[in-house]
Amino acid sequence: MNEIATAIPEPPFPVALLPAGTANVLARELRLPMNPVRALQVALTGKARRIDLGSLGPASGRRFLFVAGIGFDAFTVSLARPEVKSRLGIGAYVVAIAECLRKYSFPEFRVTSGNRTLTATSCLVCNSKKYGGGLLFCPEADMHDGLLDILVLEGRRRFALVVFLVLAWFQRPMKGQWIHRFRSDTLKIEGGEGLLVQVDGELAGGLPLDIGLKPSSFPLIVP
Repeated sequence: MNEIATAIPEPPFPVALLPAGTANVLARELRLPMNPVRALQVALTGKARRIDLGSLGPASGRRFLFVAGIGFDAFTVSLARPEVKSRLGIGAYVVAIAECLRKYSFPEFRVTSGNRTLTATSCLVCNSKKYGGGLLFCPEADMHDGLLDILVLEGRRRFALVVFLVLAWFQRPMKGQWIHRFRSDTLKIEGGEGLLVQVDGELAGGLPLDIGLKPSSFPLIVP
């Protein structure tokens, strides 16, 4: 679906989704049934609704439907090996997170929105509430509101990050002085040479990025 959104950011026809991925984040956000037959029924009888579409900027050309991640998040995606995903499904990401917590060095980069600049070690740019296997990081995110919900984490806090992830699993987004949440339709991310970037669960190059949003541009079939 991400490849379609990148190649055809404003398709002249509605697009239907049949859930067949590891976490099926977009399908869950749209409240699509996980059963393929029932999902096909929605595809044939549902209604078209346009969602906001994120962009990594002209230099990248990549777009995203539900999330872009920089730092810890993207490094975790890089460690989720296909052969492990085929055996463990969503459990492959649990393994990858554990490995990332052990290996990641938390390099810093800059996140700028308007006149505000933060020094981050991880950043999520969310267009939807859902993430991964049910983690909740940005509870106010909405795919139809014309804004992106940004989560910035500061510092090198391995133990605190474990607590942060556990609380997100239990749908209780953690707060703290090192955790920043705000909303914007544009964002500049730079620095951190060699840092990985992921969009919708797939690696998508590196920094710098000029993230933007095309409101109500991508038509999806929903129940």
